[in-house]
Amino acid sequence: MGCLTMYDYNIDYNEHMLSYYPEVIKAIREFRALIATQSQQVESVYGELTKILLNAYVVDADEDTIEQWEEMLGIVPLPQGDDDRETYLSDRKETILARLYNTQSLNTASISEIVKIFTGGESVSYFKDGTIHVLISPPKNNKQYKFANVEQELSNKIPAHLMLNVSRNYNTWSQVNDGSTWDDVAKKYVDWEEVLLWLKAWDTQL
Repeated sequence: MGCLTMYDYNIDYNEHMLSYYPEVIKAIREFRALIATQSQQVESVYGELTKILLNAYVVDADEDTIEQWEEMLGIVPLPQGDDDRETYLSDRKETILARLYNTQSLNTASISEIVKIFTGGESVSYFKDGTIHVLISPPKNNKQYKFANVEQELSNKIPAHLMLNVSRNYNTWSQVNDGSTWDDVAKKYVDWEEVLLWLKAWDTQL
């Protein structure tokens, strides 16, 4: 994750600054001492400037900035659990991006976009008997994500008078061989009535 970089940690700022001057000037001991002092200040300024620019983007922000976003948006992050620090921070960034996703109405398209922020994959949703059902397909490239984060964020956006049911779909090996993955289903059927008929037929074969 990341979209911006400015500070080059491989640059020797002392030598870089000296390169702008002719050899006759660089040979002066006092001048080299002056540049050595100033290069440290320049290096510090560039580092801080890069930090400011990175923190302007949620995907590149550091942990302190993410905590500020969470406080501002009223987000209480889930416990870290067994995740390493980088993965946990990435999960929290995805929650912020999902919260920032502003939609005037919650529909299949907006639900799909919110889920995609976390999983990078596809999902399908439908309304039945006062409940919004969301089925999350397996993410491409086996992207790891916290299911609880998706469920929590969708819950925050669902109208209070409706129920929410979020579930994950797993492709069995026989489904993969049979060409019956959820991506295939989406291409074959035009509505959920047809999908339900297909599922019933599938159950009778098991």
